[in-house]
Amino acid sequence: MVRDYLQYRGLTEPQWFEYARLVRSAIRDCALPTRALDLGCGPGTFAVPLTTLTESISEVVAVDESEEMLDQLTRNFSPVGASRLTTLKTIHGDFLEDSVATEIGGGFGLVVLSEVIHLIASPRSAVAAAARFLSPRGAILLRTSTPEQLAACEWYQFFPEALLIDQERHHREHDLVGMLGDAGLTTEVAVVREHREWPVAEYVSKFRARPTSSLRLITPQSFNIGLANLIESTSSLTHVSQFRDMTVVIGRQAR
Repeated sequence: MVRDYLQYRGLTEPQWFEYARLVRSAIRDCALPTRALDLGCGPGTFAVPLTTLTESISEVVAVDESEEMLDQLTRNFSPVGASRLTTLKTIHGDFLEDSVATEIGGGFGLVVLSEVIHLIASPRSAVAAAARFLSPRGAILLRTSTPEQLAACEWYQFFPEALLIDQERHHREHDLVGMLGDAGLTTEVAVVREHREWPVAEYVSKFRARPTSSLRLITPQSFNIGLANLIESTSSLTHVSQFRDMTVVIGRQAR
């Protein structure tokens, strides 16, 4: 499952270039280098690239409830970690639990919530908890899709039930801004257009693996019909391009 998640969610180098710009903007008021915290880090989609920003980030602490995800994160870090000044620490657990929050500590110039806020039962509590990990003048970087952005993703046309599931649990931009505002943060919003290209065989293969939870929740009949239609629509192609817009909300501590 982790490998399938990486194939679907991994960032390309051009995409990371744009996110790196946003990270530097988020921590512009901090004394640098600072520490970064990735909550719900998964296999390191954001945490591992953060370790390359050695002039800005001295340590990355990555937290996740899944040991499998953290094991994959460690393997992903190995090829770049030996030549980097930035250190990486992993913590297994739920950051909303007191014992885990104590282990995390505080004093982070950057706290990342990347594609995780929609999976948390109490997102406002999660944002408030994330804000408590911040150092003075630190910032939260929240990355997610809005329901409107999800509807523009082409693959959902083959799996409309999955779209409804995902739209139900994702938040609109004004709600995201409100969560950060309620935590006492000033906000700014950016939209990043991500582009991925796959050989057709790889593209179809990743859908066969049902890489998202919504695809695993729809009925087998709906999934099989959608997959058959997707295969038919790509049968004359050699590669498939996919674009998606992601909303990034940066919430900064008041000066």
